[in-house]
Amino acid sequence: MPAIRSLASARGGAAALAFGLALALLAACTSGSPASSPSPATQLGAATAHWASFPAGAATRPLVVEAGADVSGARGFTSGAAKIAFVAGAISLPRSLPAGPSSRAGFPLISAARAAAVLTARHASGMTPSTRLAVTRVKLGFGAFDTDRGQQVLPAWQFTIRGVAGTVNVLAVAAPARFWPSGLKQVSTGISAAQAGRSGRALTVTVQGAQAGTGPCQATYSVRQQSSAHAVALDVVARLHSSGQGGCASVGYRVTLPVTLSAPLGNRVLVDARSSAPIPVTQPLVSSS
Repeated sequence: MPAIRSLASARGGAAALAFGLALALLAACTSGSPASSPSPATQLGAATAHWASFPAGAATRPLVVEAGADVSGARGFTSGAAKIAFVAGAISLPRSLPAGPSSRAGFPLISAARAAAVLTARHASGMTPSTRLAVTRVKLGFGAFDTDRGQQVLPAWQFTIRGVAGTVNVLAVAAPARFWPSGLKQVSTGISAAQAGRSGRALTVTVQGAQAGTGPCQATYSVRQQSSAHAVALDVVARLHSSGQGGCASVGYRVTLPVTLSAPLGNRVLVDARSSAPIPVTQPLVSSS
């Protein structure tokens, strides 16, 4: 039986759609109707304030892991029932779990038991599993995880689960080597960024929304920013141009925007002003030649 597509792609599509809708709402607000949401300056300030305790000047930068990114690696499921069971955390564990070292690759580690608790706590509302999935193997290894500095290979407790294609990785890095602001919910964003050069000031920011341009149903984009010693907040604004003949089709386009920061990003966190979520930033590879 072919595997059902993984949850990661579904989650990414949902995030992109949500952001596209947010841009559409913003465009409606900027076309003349009064806005009831906080002002851009307020949102920018609140976003940087959420990250005011991030230790950007620390000798070792802590990991900032995207919302829901503690678990990765599942490539698909053998059935719809298996998918629901996995999402709901209906997973049966072996009677004993392996012991592990206290650290690996310079990171302090959580135990296999703690990783199992993370795996089985992934409850989804509205889903009632009709089956349970059995874990057949647990070992310490490495997995790829989404962070605010792009995808990184990090220590992971690896679970082999019947009904799940691929090894399921649970991030094994313990809290002392990670950071998430107290008082900020585990939020995510549909924005991504890449450093366009080695200066640390030039970025390209990618969003999902109306096609860029000045024609009917296209949008003119701009980016506001605010910086602190700990974070840089970006607010992407889309002004939608009227179709002139009824509504515009809800088609989402990938739009890439150049952004020049007032100072190099460095170890600071790049965040979305609308949610305070970290924006993942990929950095250029440094040639060894």
